[in-house]
Amino acid sequence: MHTELKQHDLLFEIGCEELPAQGLAALGAELLTKIEALLTDHALHYEKDRCAWFATPRRLGVFIAHCATMQPEQRLMRKGPKVSAEGTSHPAALGFAKSCGVTVTDLNVNDGYYAYTQLIPGKSTLSLLPTLLNNALSALSIARPMRWGNRETGFIRPVKWVLALFGPNMIDVTCFGIKADRISYGHRFMAPQAICFENADRENYEQYLYDANVIASFEKRHALIHHQLTETHRLNAHLKVLIAPDLLTEVVGLVEWPVALTIPFDPRFLNLPSEALIASMQQHQKCFAIENQQKQLHAAFITISNIDSLDPNDVIQGNARVMHARLSDAEFFYELDLKTPLADYQPILAKMTFQHHLGSMQDKVEALIPLTGFIAQRLNADEQLAMKAASLAKSDLCTQMVNEFPELQGIMGCTYARQQGINSDVATALFEQYLPKFAGDTLPKSPLGISLALADRLLSLTGIFGIGLIPTGDKDPFALRRAALGVIRIILNQPQTLALWPLMIESVASWQDKLTVSETADRVMDFIVDRLRYYWLDHQQFKHYSHESLMKAIEAILSHLKTGKEGDLHDSYARLNAILSFQSSAAAIALASAHKRVNNLLKKESLDTAVELTIQADLFELAAEHALFNSLTNIQITVPALLTEHDYKNVLHHLATLKDPIDAFFADVMVLVDDQAVRHNRLALLAQLRTVLSTVADLSCL
Repeated sequence: MHTELKQHDLLFEIGCEELPAQGLAALGAELLTKIEALLTDHALHYEKDRCAWFATPRRLGVFIAHCATMQPEQRLMRKGPKVSAEGTSHPAALGFAKSCGVTVTDLNVNDGYYAYTQLIPGKSTLSLLPTLLNNALSALSIARPMRWGNRETGFIRPVKWVLALFGPNMIDVTCFGIKADRISYGHRFMAPQAICFENADRENYEQYLYDANVIASFEKRHALIHHQLTETHRLNAHLKVLIAPDLLTEVVGLVEWPVALTIPFDPRFLNLPSEALIASMQQHQKCFAIENQQKQLHAAFITISNIDSLDPNDVIQGNARVMHARLSDAEFFYELDLKTPLADYQPILAKMTFQHHLGSMQDKVEALIPLTGFIAQRLNADEQLAMKAASLAKSDLCTQMVNEFPELQGIMGCTYARQQGINSDVATALFEQYLPKFAGDTLPKSPLGISLALADRLLSLTGIFGIGLIPTGDKDPFALRRAALGVIRIILNQPQTLALWPLMIESVASWQDKLTVSETADRVMDFIVDRLRYYWLDHQQFKHYSHESLMKAIEAILSHLKTGKEGDLHDSYARLNAILSFQSSAAAIALASAHKRVNNLLKKESLDTAVELTIQADLFELAAEHALFNSLTNIQITVPALLTEHDYKNVLHHLATLKDPIDAFFADVMVLVDDQAVRHNRLALLAQLRTVLSTVADLSCL
């Protein structure tokens, strides 16, 4: 008779000293994932859709809904020796039965072999959980675990308490030297007393903690803080809170009981660049700036307090004093920086290392100047102004303001350039050189900014590749993948063609004799082309294609792109669109198959590179040879004009006419015949066919 297994909820919380705010949400979610995976591995069913994780500055928690109280019974079939004529008296059969703990008469015969089916009773979940919970904790991705006391193992922060309940039962588990109990704790200051839980009930867990001034759910705190920020100035429609998503997430990890407070600051600080004020508020104080409808900063900010104070004015005044000191520092740095022209920072750049083998930051600037001018020339921009921008590109790295707020690099260079009367186009380029900063970010718009942004990224790519430091796995300390994606996005955003290969050659030359790796340009070119694959796979325009068909089309284009030397990304984009329209046709399938067959034949005959054989029409013996040769000749007459116009859809339309001649050729013609003259003539014809089929892309990839 089938008996339904009982179920209990599981509630597990580990209380700690204040946890790092950055990455707190990811850690909470990962703990749930690890526990769920272990339950699944042990055949313990639970309701995944009702599970949840919790994370506050002082706790990580997990709730598992309706987890089975017992493992199901398992049937393990062991296969034994082959049945022999001696029957059950055979020593092998006797030995197998003994190893199973039964007699020979208890064995079964399955497909001519002895077998024994063993029933293994399931273990209770309560007995398994201590090991499972500790295994989940030890599997968490913690880069630098802390150790305290005399413990050999560590956790992200010292553990203060452990709550572990399975239904009404307390789990007998010890984590990091702390034995689990029914106890948790509320807000450190507002409700520090212990909270006892009778069972693993999620609703009670969240409500009891809420009553003790703790909002356990990370998502609920996130929503509450966002609401407080957007509603703080609802009575003043002219003001808006600047909510940076990363800052909001970090602040959620800093508080258990969020209370938004609006705090004024001295209006004199509004004379500073707004970016400097915002950086000071966000980076040091984790506060939110406010702006008016004219996008000008308002002389106040919002802080999220972790306490509902009986006297909020004390909290406001304390925050105001700290912010005044921070903004005074920023004001001092700004005024001090303005006293030094950007061009005067070169001696300091010469002492600032870019990379040990490549030299100082000034060495990079000296390589940047000619490359930026070269790119500007190709964009019909002012070459001299472009080189001027390159000469000042890294000067703001030496300023006090950027030293204090590194995220202001480029922004302060632009600001100081304008203050010092430097050409406005040059100033704009100093800011735009860092665009895009991330996927989806704004691209540089000015010709000088585009030139400088491209040059900076290409120099980093060729420089680092040129000394052998190629990114591997997830290790990319110089952010070369991001640089390559930036190059792709910037070039594809230009209305005019900007071939990549000449830029690569010039970039390598700009480093002069500092590079030690041969074929650096080829390696960087391949690296960028590989990033192009992921760029197109994520491109919104191609989302309606299946992943498989899009991937095949991309591989066909990239294979073709790598064989060329121009690196025309615009041209490759046009080819990709043509291939995507063509690849589902019957002709595409036939040509792809033929292309692959031709490649294999030529490779077998060691003719996988350019073939020097000449086609001799008088050696053709069959009508199919003449027909294919004539079709190829006609295409070679009509296609060049279409290629000049980048009309690849029409080129593929002409290639489709080769389907019948190709089919007839392979049906009627034996290529590898004994007569060497005929054999070579047919191979030469196939080599020409391969060249024609590769006109738009490597069709064999389809």
